[in-house]
Amino acid sequence: MATTTLATVPSRSVGPGQFNSGDFVVPNTQFSTITISFTILAADLADATKSLTFSLLKKQPDASYSFDAGFTWQGGNLNAKTGTFTSPALSVDIADLIGQTIQIEADVPVALTTSITVTAK
Repeated sequence: MATTTLATVPSRSVGPGQFNSGDFVVPNTQFSTITISFTILAADLADATKSLTFSLLKKQPDASYSFDAGFTWQGGNLNAKTGTFTSPALSVDIADLIGQTIQIEADVPVALTTSITVTAK
C-alpha cells in the first residue's frame, strides 16, 4: 500500500510551552500505521539547548490517560548511524487504537523551528 499524506504543518517557530491536542477518536481506516515526522531547522538540530518531548496518550475507562508511544529528542546529538543531525519521527501501529480516545502532547522548553508531516500506510 502506498503512503498517504494526511496532514502537513508548514515550518514555523514552536514554543516554548506545552501543547495538547485535546481528545479525539482514532477512526477505523484502511491504514495500519501512522507516522509523525518533524523537520527541524538545521541550526536547531545542532543546538544542544533545544529539545522536544512528544507523547501519544490513550484515555482509560477511569478517564485518566496512559502513555502509549512517544519520544524525547535533544538537539546537538549526531545520529550514530549516519554521523549527521537527524529530525525525529514516530511511527505507530494504530490497530489497537481504532475507536479509542487519544490525545497528543508536545513539550518544547525552548522555541525551535519545525514543520510536521503526518503520513499513513
